[in-house]
Amino acid sequence: MDSDGDGIPDEDEGNGDSDGDGIPDNQDTDSDGDGIPDSEEGDVDTDGDGVPDYQDTDSDGDGIDDEDEGNGDSDGDGVPDNQDTDSDDDGIPDSEEGDVDTDGDGVPDYQDIDSDGDGISDEDEGNTDTDGDGTPDYADTDSDNDGQADGDENPEGDCDGDGIPDHLDPFSCEQLPVNEVFTPNFDGFNDNLIFEGIQNFPNNSVQIFNRWGNVVWEIKGYDNSSNVFSGTVNAGGTLRNGSILPDGTYFYVLDRGDGSAPDRGFITIKK
Repeated sequence: MDSDGDGIPDEDEGNGDSDGDGIPDNQDTDSDGDGIPDSEEGDVDTDGDGVPDYQDTDSDGDGIDDEDEGNGDSDGDGVPDNQDTDSDDDGIPDSEEGDVDTDGDGVPDYQDIDSDGDGISDEDEGNTDTDGDGTPDYADTDSDNDGQADGDENPEGDCDGDGIPDHLDPFSCEQLPVNEVFTPNFDGFNDNLIFEGIQNFPNNSVQIFNRWGNVVWEIKGYDNSSNVFSGTVNAGGTLRNGSILPDGTYFYVLDRGDGSAPDRGFITIKK
């Protein structure tokens, strides 16, 4: 009743030849030729596709062949990888991670708890795409596209206190990028001082100082459009309000208003 002694009755296996090796299934201890004995795969149908696992070359229907997954248990949950839709238990389905090896460490992503090798677990990074570059965070070594590798940013840090981890926050504790040289000659090109990402900090305030340390311009709620520095005076008593500042180097202080340390730097006006 069980010719090959695999625990599956001949009546269930039948005399078909699932793997085309010339041996009928009821006499074949590996009916689907995936390298995993029928006695281990059993007569269950893990992915519910109507084909029992011992005859199914992709038992869990994750797009990765049982032959590649094997019957190891990567996450130690008692379910062999070929029947486990999340083999490394990182919360990301094997069908999404796939059989690629992003970090080239010899472990395919579906079995790798840190697929991109950035020191931050896939479970923490998740499969969202923070910077919208088409690569999910768990496979992206610079998830927020801020020019700093995720591994160099604190995976548990939130230095600006906005609830977003630094490695997913393009404007965490790094200074906001500015156009350090701008030309306020009212030609419609590079006329204003631009703080990239300032819209994320609506409670900000900005001060501009001349080389003698005198405030020449200040405002709350800088927004790169209506509230913007274009080289004229609006504060202090050394120059008349509305007058045009001469070419030269100036110093800015940007307080984001979120409790983080202010951004400080130099800018150059050149008409």
